[in-house]
Amino acid sequence: MIDRDLVTKALAEDLQGGSDITSLATISESATSTADFVARKPGVVAGIDMAIEVLHQVKLSEISVVAKDGDFIQAGSTLLTVSGSTRAILQAERTALNFLGHLSGIATLAHQWVEAVAGTHCIIRDTRKTTPGYRELEKYAVRMGGASNHRMSLSDAALIKDNHIAAAGSITKAILAAKKAEFDAVKFQKRTNKPKSVGNYGINDDDDDYSDLIDLQVGYRRPKIVDHDDVELSEYVKHRLSQARKRAMALYRIKQLLV
Repeated sequence: MIDRDLVTKALAEDLQGGSDITSLATISESATSTADFVARKPGVVAGIDMAIEVLHQVKLSEISVVAKDGDFIQAGSTLLTVSGSTRAILQAERTALNFLGHLSGIATLAHQWVEAVAGTHCIIRDTRKTTPGYRELEKYAVRMGGASNHRMSLSDAALIKDNHIAAAGSITKAILAAKKAEFDAVKFQKRTNKPKSVGNYGINDDDDDYSDLIDLQVGYRRPKIVDHDDVELSEYVKHRLSQARKRAMALYRIKQLLV
């Protein structure tokens, strides 16, 4: 995935004064070099195309790509190699590494969560808590790590949370209003600070007064959850990665963890 405009903006940030004064002072215009991009730690790669675009925009074209996005690599592995103007390589170096490091870090963490719940019925999904302007890239990195995207924007699905419930007057009123609006999918959750309580609710269309809204009290009881095709239960996770599998195994009918 490539965001050329973002690459242009990132390179411009490094040249706000007009030039790389250190390289101009210490490196001749004709000097050439070869540089390897090497992983310091094991993990999942993401951002190769962004790094290549950075190199292209400083007029470097002799590039050998070794790894691709989604690959799991070991520490010391070479991701790509570039040859050309030493000044150009140094101009591109930090920006290319910023994209590679940031996106690969997201992909690697997503992979760790996916591995933690492997063999359970849960999937790992992301949230909208992305870096402003980086949402498509960061959600792409999540996919490279083997996890799934939740909502890309507020238009994708109705997701009822505490503030919506407070504004509507009750969870029942909020759900009724959302269902009346006839969105393609209705997903709702109520976040809680109680460590053993997951505030998600099920609703039964056959019950006119919707009296069967249920709060899942994990660890205290195994609640009866009504089946409903257009309601997807999820838990917003604030727990450590080390607790992910325990949470996935404990949550009855929770099909996704949002991290």
